[in-house]
Amino acid sequence: ATITGPLLRTMPRSPVSRRPPASPTLANIFLLLLLIQSAYPSESSAAGTETLIGLVGRDYVLLAASTSSSSSGIAYTSSDLDKIYVLSDPRRDDAYGDVVVAAAAAGCPADADRILGAAGGRCTLVEYGGDIGRDVRVVFDGRVRGGTDGAVVPASVLGPDEVGHMIRGAVADGLRKAGGKQLKVAMLVGGMGYGTGEVNGDGDRGSDTSVLRPRLLWIDEYGSLLPVRYGAHGHGSNFLLSTLDARYRPDMDRQEAVGLLRDCFRQLGERYVINSPRPPCIKCVDSSGCELIV
Repeated sequence: ATITGPLLRTMPRSPVSRRPPASPTLANIFLLLLLIQSAYPSESSAAGTETLIGLVGRDYVLLAASTSSSSSGIAYTSSDLDKIYVLSDPRRDDAYGDVVVAAAAAGCPADADRILGAAGGRCTLVEYGGDIGRDVRVVFDGRVRGGTDGAVVPASVLGPDEVGHMIRGAVADGLRKAGGKQLKVAMLVGGMGYGTGEVNGDGDRGSDTSVLRPRLLWIDEYGSLLPVRYGAHGHGSNFLLSTLDARYRPDMDRQEAVGLLRDCFRQLGERYVINSPRPPCIKCVDSSGCELIV
């Protein structure tokens, strides 16, 4: 029989057993935070899930970069990008001098192309002005005396320090000037250049301005510039810097340095939750030019 009316309202209700809500585990919280961080890379690093590594040897600079790119931080949009740009190379037919400059960039591809295109154009313009286009006989050999000891140094050539400060100025202007656009890009500028007063790859402070020396500059999206012996960009740098601290030596030969960079990316494959599907791109910059290693 169906119970209706007042009798139904007076019957006691049976208690309903309810399970307490499940508490999130530490692994779930970590994955959630990592997903939020990768979705908004500009808040922590312009490189985001991309990885850049650079180190200085006795007579060379190695630059390495992951070959993948992600616009959303979740899905890859490309996995075969070359993020190491050669701005000045003496082996080019139109090159002047023997200064070599290359830059590894991560972050917004449009901003990287914009700022590196301007830097490369400036390098070409200065080289052309120093060589007078090779269409007339140059009486002045393009060298001037400078420095405290009066050493002969090449003129009309932009080295890695000049290019690094040019990029740093462009990033700082876009960030701080009214109406400017922030360039969401992180870079490592390396090459062989003339200069004094800075720490070189051999750990000494060079005073001879006529000798090519390896240089590596670390530049972030806020316009900070720092000359370093080794450096990295991206979320993966949290895993890489400890390896570089333990194994880097200023007197490493090129084979050891390339092996160290490969071990760094191998560490990312084992410890980093986001991995690039393809091997990294590694280039060596020395006095003879820029060479692709991998």
